Amino acid sequence: MKAQAIKISLFLFFQIIGINFLAAQPAFQQTDAVHLHTGQIYRGIIIEQKPGESIRLLRSAEGDTLTLDMESIERIVKVVAAPQTVTPASPATPPVQPSRTNTGLWATAVQVTTGGGDHSVAGLGVAVQRRLNNRRSWVGLGLSYFGDQNNYGPNSIALALHGSHELSSGWKDRLGALVFADLGYSMFPSGNTMYDEASQAPVNPAGGLHLQTGLRFRVNVLRNAGLWFDLSYLRHSSTLRKVENDEKVGNRAWNMVALRGSVFF
Repeated sequence: MKAQAIKISLFLFFQIIGINFLAAQPAFQQTDAVHLHTGQIYRGIIIEQKPGESIRLLRSAEGDTLTLDMESIERIVKVVAAPQTVTPASPATPPVQPSRTNTGLWATAVQVTTGGGDHSVAGLGVAVQRRLNNRRSWVGLGLSYFGDQNNYGPNSIALALHGSHELSSGWKDRLGALVFADLGYSMFPSGNTMYDEASQAPVNPAGGLHLQTGLRFRVNVLRNAGLWFDLSYLRHSSTLRKVENDEKVGNRAWNMVALRGSVFF
């Protein structure tokens, strides 16, 4: 009995020593340190990642989660911490590459247009647009003046909603190909009197539809500034009203192919 009691005591003694030894070992914990372009650093665990869009970071100390856009992130570093011990830092993961170009939220473009079809036009305009969260799409508002060059059509002022989406990019993100569309309202200033053969009377064009859509090629000269080159289809339409009594006599549309160059910043 005495020998058995000694064996049991020794067993318990070494069991307690083993438990204390395990409890004394440092608890290794891996965290993510997210460095922003602004200099801020957020620490936590990345629980969700949408490539090229955003990440979600769980912050245990604060008890919350943050959603961070990829373009605001400079780099992400994996950190392995061992409390009260000096251990070599774990190798950092390759940094998340931020967008090299067009990181601003807003962009302004000054536009020059030339083209022809039903009549020849030359135009000048300005557009302001905002980048969407996916960084590849933009929406905005534009105002343009189109002047007739051969007396076969009217002068017009177009107020349009603008949208574009980037299909591809290359050469360090400085080149891009997009599709775009401007859709809005054409206004026709005074002095656009035309002769309408159908009604055999002088007429003035009134408001109508404005549409310009096509392909856009982007060249970034600076990080947030560069050039657009647009190859597009341009259409504006109008109701026609007699000069003498403002009576509506019909509708008319003008269709053209237009080249547009823009400086954006």
